[in-house]
Amino acid sequence: MYILQFSKNTTLAATLNIGATSSTLAAGTFGTPAGKQLLVVDYDNASAEVIEATIAGTALSSVTRAKDGTSEVNHASGAKIAMMFAPSHYSNLTNNGVLGYAEITTNFNTAASLTYVDVTGLATAVTVPSGGRRIKITAYTRSMASNQATANYIKLGVFEGATLLQEAYYAQPVANYQIQPIVIYSGIPTSGSHTYKVAIAAESGNSLTVNAGATYPAYILVEYMGGA
Repeated sequence: MYILQFSKNTTLAATLNIGATSSTLAAGTFGTPAGKQLLVVDYDNASAEVIEATIAGTALSSVTRAKDGTSEVNHASGAKIAMMFAPSHYSNLTNNGVLGYAEITTNFNTAASLTYVDVTGLATAVTVPSGGRRIKITAYTRSMASNQATANYIKLGVFEGATLLQEAYYAQPVANYQIQPIVIYSGIPTSGSHTYKVAIAAESGNSLTVNAGATYPAYILVEYMGGA
């Protein structure tokens, strides 16, 4: 997550020329904040450039140039640099959005099992932005049922690979009793690629059904919540 440090600035101790992805600060004014942060170089003249960089004391590394509509230019040693408010700070706070979505519109059936079974079609691959972004995963189906003749337990889970992130656990008192499960997960995953999926489980029985149709799809929705 991008941070701001009020009234803190320093200068470059080395040049930051076009194409360069590292440099050195004159002082460790900004400390060593987690994740990549936004800095404005030459903020006091027309060559101002917003960069995104990993900061470790006086070291700048993994620098991404020309952020927020600015241009990549040469910056001399001694150029002023500050952690100032830039458009990406605002976006980081306000831009919620859908990272991934998948749905099914026909019933999914499987033999009931205590072991989770993936629901075919309810998986989505997403790319989580850098900087410690919180996401929300919602898994929903209008109804689920098992035709087991005795009391049963039905589970709906959200997974990444073999890792269960969150589940809902429902009691089914009689055969074919319809339940309406929903699972909501919130977390801060690492940046980069992730694949999330929905799975179901129940006590042993003849079948387990996720009901879905064109007007009542079962779905998984992954949303970016705009910061940690």
